[in-house]
Amino acid sequence: MLFKYLISRLCLLSPFCSLALAAPVNKLADEAGLIARAGDNGKGTAKSNPKDATFDVTAWKDISEQDCYVMLCLKDGERTWQRINTPGLDEVHYKESGAKAVPFRKDNVPKRHTEQINPNPGTKTETNSAEEFPWESMAQGGSGANLLPATRYQQNQQGNAIKTGYRKNEIDLGDWFKITFTGDLGPICQALQKDPPDTSICKNPEESLFGKKINLNNFVWYMAKVGGGLVYYHAAGDSKGKVGKRMSPIEMRTLDSDPILD
Repeated sequence: MLFKYLISRLCLLSPFCSLALAAPVNKLADEAGLIARAGDNGKGTAKSNPKDATFDVTAWKDISEQDCYVMLCLKDGERTWQRINTPGLDEVHYKESGAKAVPFRKDNVPKRHTEQINPNPGTKTETNSAEEFPWESMAQGGSGANLLPATRYQQNQQGNAIKTGYRKNEIDLGDWFKITFTGDLGPICQALQKDPPDTSICKNPEESLFGKKINLNNFVWYMAKVGGGLVYYHAAGDSKGKVGKRMSPIEMRTLDSDPILD
């Protein structure tokens, strides 16, 4: 005990000894800081430990129902996704999903064998824009993403809400996150966010979207490249895996001449 006492007294007079004794403490503090900076015990670093992310759907309720439909009925109730880890990858996904080819624009509908929900002109009425899910900002977006007709107005509102949700919930590039929609939720979103999710609504997902009563099973597609052209297949319902009903054998042979967008 006397030896330890003398050593400690000598250390008080020696800056070198003080630094040596302090080093382990500083190291522990640094390690604690690194753990804290990892983000809430590593939340967001793996699918099994996602960050919680809320998105207000008040101004894009119809699109939120489309997104919830895809998650609930086509993705087994999956609500955990990963944000892209590379800036600009969303633009790549926009092209790879087939959304860039504007398949729901009125003049493209006959060629793409798709269908609008509401053909009435206007940014708040005509469903000539393609909603993608998974979103183009998700790592799972791009090729094979589901496409549904939506209005340009709600698409713009959704884009703002997604950016706000990422920022407020600190969803950084590469982070895994679990979606929770807030606001005036429709029946499909309510079913999705139950624990466990209620998939019974998927048998007949009928509701009024964009001013028209529809069955969502008939209004979801995915794009595939065939012989240098773009083909849009039904992703659900009785026509699942088929091209639109307007497709004829003659039209099928002309698909190869339909160029893929650069």
